[in-house]
Amino acid sequence: MTTDNSQFSTLFPLEEHLVLDNIQYSPHQIFECFSEQLQDGRKERIEKVMEDKTCDITLVLERLYDTGNINAVVRSAENFGILPINIVESKRTKISKRTTQGAHKWVHMTKWEEPEPCIKKLKEKGYRIATTHLTAKAIPISEVDFTIPTAIVLGNELEGVSDYMLEQSDLNIIIPTVGFTESFNISVAAAIICYQVFQDRIKRLGKMGNLNEAEITRLRAEFFARSVKNASKILKFQQNA
Repeated sequence: MTTDNSQFSTLFPLEEHLVLDNIQYSPHQIFECFSEQLQDGRKERIEKVMEDKTCDITLVLERLYDTGNINAVVRSAENFGILPINIVESKRTKISKRTTQGAHKWVHMTKWEEPEPCIKKLKEKGYRIATTHLTAKAIPISEVDFTIPTAIVLGNELEGVSDYMLEQSDLNIIIPTVGFTESFNISVAAAIICYQVFQDRIKRLGKMGNLNEAEITRLRAEFFARSVKNASKILKFQQNA
């Protein structure tokens, strides 16, 4: 069983081969090594989760300060089927071990030092840019079609979305509120947004996920390896046996 990278969509963030400890492995090598090690229940869970994964939606976390908030946003995105996440780091941003050992294992996280190359790459891939910012022309999130590839930008806890992101955005979206505070904590806002994306895609498509067969094969290999402790050591041992 092999994958053909040409069969991947422009939005799919993973390469044909999986790299562990600087060594490339094909999906076939991963399956051959780990298929018998994983219990049937785990493999069934992986298949079920992959059905609802999509790359049509990505989150851009712009210079969030609180690693707890980053962790919470990543968990929400992963739970609602969003595979790629982009993090524009600030000098204060540090991805905690708790994040990388938890939900991070099941998403594809790309870190950027500056917002410009991040947005340039997303636009090249075909994403429209949606900022979460209150303006006179802001659109309620319930009115947005999330079957269209969209990068949703969440600004930091103190200043919100930057002027650069607003200039580059194709639309501004808001979560309507009826209270005095008129806003949510960033982690709460992200959870609401991810749920709305999930609901909208189910309404329009009948499902959240839309990966093709080649992408599912590649992602299956990723999830198999992530589900086995010391996967890289086991692979190396098998190769040298």
